[in-house]
Amino acid sequence: MSELDEELVKSFLEEATDLLGQWEGLCLKLEKEVNAETLNALFRIAHNIKGSSRAVGLAEVGKFIHIIEDVIVALKEGKCTLTKRKLTMFLEAQSIMQDWFAVLAVESSYKFWPEDFLKTYFSDTFQFVEDEITAPIQIVDTTEVKAPAAAPTPAAPSPAPAAHKVSEEAKVIPLKKEVKDEVLRVSTKKIDGLLNLIGELSIQQSILENSIQQSTHKDNEALIQSSLNLSRKITKEIYSMAFGLRMTPIGGIFQRLERAIKDLGRDLSKEVDITFHGNEVEIEKTILDKLIDPLTHIVRNSVDHGLEKNGDREEKGKPYKGQITISATKLDDGVEVVVKDDGKGLDQKRILEKAIEKGLVAANANLSKEEIFSLIFLPGFSTAEKVTSVSGRGVGMDVVMKTLEEVNGKILVASEEGRGTKFKIMIPTSLSIVDSLIVSVNSDQYVIPIHSLEEVVDVDASQMKVDDSVYVYRGKVIPFLHLRDVFEGEKQEHHRGIFPIIVTKVQGKRMALGIDQVLGQHQSVVRTLSSYFEKSFAISGGTILPSGEPGLILNITSICEKYFKYLQTSKEVAA
Repeated sequence: MSELDEELVKSFLEEATDLLGQWEGLCLKLEKEVNAETLNALFRIAHNIKGSSRAVGLAEVGKFIHIIEDVIVALKEGKCTLTKRKLTMFLEAQSIMQDWFAVLAVESSYKFWPEDFLKTYFSDTFQFVEDEITAPIQIVDTTEVKAPAAAPTPAAPSPAPAAHKVSEEAKVIPLKKEVKDEVLRVSTKKIDGLLNLIGELSIQQSILENSIQQSTHKDNEALIQSSLNLSRKITKEIYSMAFGLRMTPIGGIFQRLERAIKDLGRDLSKEVDITFHGNEVEIEKTILDKLIDPLTHIVRNSVDHGLEKNGDREEKGKPYKGQITISATKLDDGVEVVVKDDGKGLDQKRILEKAIEKGLVAANANLSKEEIFSLIFLPGFSTAEKVTSVSGRGVGMDVVMKTLEEVNGKILVASEEGRGTKFKIMIPTSLSIVDSLIVSVNSDQYVIPIHSLEEVVDVDASQMKVDDSVYVYRGKVIPFLHLRDVFEGEKQEHHRGIFPIIVTKVQGKRMALGIDQVLGQHQSVVRTLSSYFEKSFAISGGTILPSGEPGLILNITSICEKYFKYLQTSKEVAA
């Protein structure tokens, strides 16, 4: 295949992947309401993919989509009605094409034919085979979905629907003229390069401002004002504009979540109503991509574990259909995503019993309601009685926690037995610039992202217990580690008197970390470090401090995880 052909295939696959996202949305819309406009839109997508695939030499794709297109045409002409089986077929076809195109994007010569799918839904002549027990979707109104007929004239009768060809059908589809926001494809390398330049501008501005503030000469007043204008207006506006190129509305993954809920609901014979809020809230694409798997796992758990069978719900006085609400809210320091169901809620007693049984907590542990709920995020935890294709292996919620921590996110659980469960996820809008605390340890300056902290408190050394290894925080004994020990490799002589500690929470467990001094707050531009630092569990990145000197960003999550493992190993050795 020539270089030109490769580029044509790549261009087709990019466009077709976007169209398949619209395809999925239209199928979900058809499940709620069938009308001519939605069917026409689905037909236009199928027709577009078919024509474009043939034009770039992907004949198998064109042949496959033509088979699906025939069913859409039959629905439009009123020759058949839309059933759940047809709708499932459309969604499965979308999944097949999505996977197919993903492979083609890597290897354009890849050959594939969805034989098993076609055997399931079509006869040897590619005619759709309806399942005898599948009833039509009740909301179908065939008078609404028939193709528009030509105006009758005395000279000739109206043509029969069977006489229409696909190409003729396309001509009579009413096209709505809409003013749409144009989408421009931009290379992520170009965006990253722009953001790096803007980051350098921000760093240099910070250095300039810091230097000027050290001066007391009156002649510097104009320079100070100019610097402040540059900082507060120009730099921030440029960065905001550039950074907006990476921002993506969260509504794009809401559609995928709806698909996951509907598919699992059908498998488990549970009907679910889904409500979305905040589709327009934007998040950096790198974070959004990381958010897909955790949210998918949470909604699948809600359908599988949370929602009761439809008949059981009526006996409890609940709506026949399960209710799941997913919302996104823009906050000052990030985005809050909430997944809420009205199912049976979490069983505190059972969760605690299972955790004790698996040795995840001590039998005499005195845990609060919040702490009991957080046990579901521990590795290996599961309350399922048997392993199914959906759950029961104790793998999942711990991965959710781990993935969110990778993007500096947090998750909280609230539940009321018999009334439902709510998962609240807090994530930053961006990973490129973070609000941080500059601290001193052994006369060296380090940067700690503020999202990693719960609280900063001044403590007296006399409050430390058991050779400075634990700290009593709000009546609870939590592990304590001075950061001097992390960087020196052995236990150091700590403060005798008042000194600051930071309290953080990792994997649902709190921990206190000692520091020498809090130097102030700073908006840090994150920089990737060289391979020399790859093996350093304590460092997650670099930045430039307001003084102009380089600084290291501490990986608080990794430091705590390593210390937790050390404590666990110490207990096992002692036992």
